[in-house]
Amino acid sequence: MSDELEKEKMILDNLYRCRDLEINNLWQKSIFLGPILTLCFTGYAALLFSLIEKCNIKYHFLCLVVCFVSIIFSKLWIYMFKGSKAHYELYERAITDFERNQFQIEEKFVMGKFKYNIPIDEKIFSTNAGVFSPSRINIVIGQVNLVLWILGFIVHILFILLHFFTLKDIFIFIILFFNYIFNILYLILLLSCSLLKDKIKSSYLK
Repeated sequence: MSDELEKEKMILDNLYRCRDLEINNLWQKSIFLGPILTLCFTGYAALLFSLIEKCNIKYHFLCLVVCFVSIIFSKLWIYMFKGSKAHYELYERAITDFERNQFQIEEKFVMGKFKYNIPIDEKIFSTNAGVFSPSRINIVIGQVNLVLWILGFIVHILFILLHFFTLKDIFIFIILFFNYIFNILYLILLLSCSLLKDKIKSSYLK
């Protein structure tokens, strides 16, 4: 009986270690991609400064490239943190089930159920704890970055078009774009997202 109990304790310890490792890796991953996104913003700011000094079409093309690269890295940021969140929540679910079913631990002490009477609020200027998830905040950071870079990409495309065409031509082009070209680009984007997801998906969670 003691051997069986020892084995169960070892399994539980391993689950906790795996969960702690995944949470630790979560912050290490932000150190990996964070500087890349910072460099993207720095490079983009330098190009914008050059564009303000000298309105040259080549800077719009360079900004377009930076926006495209930044969109890719923003998507990778989102996928990376969503993957980490899935893994450590998987371990937490396993720990909860194990503690509840194998050890018959009192419900309030089970992983994820322990809620001690501590002051919690959502006030931004309060020093109390808050009901916020750091992993979800990281995902939202990636989503905000993605939206900003997509907007930047669209703006520079419009400036490039204005350089070569009149406003009337661009208006007609936009109508055609939304009618025909948008569908083609949307299919290409879906295909690229699908290929990207297949390459970065966890084999364990598939």
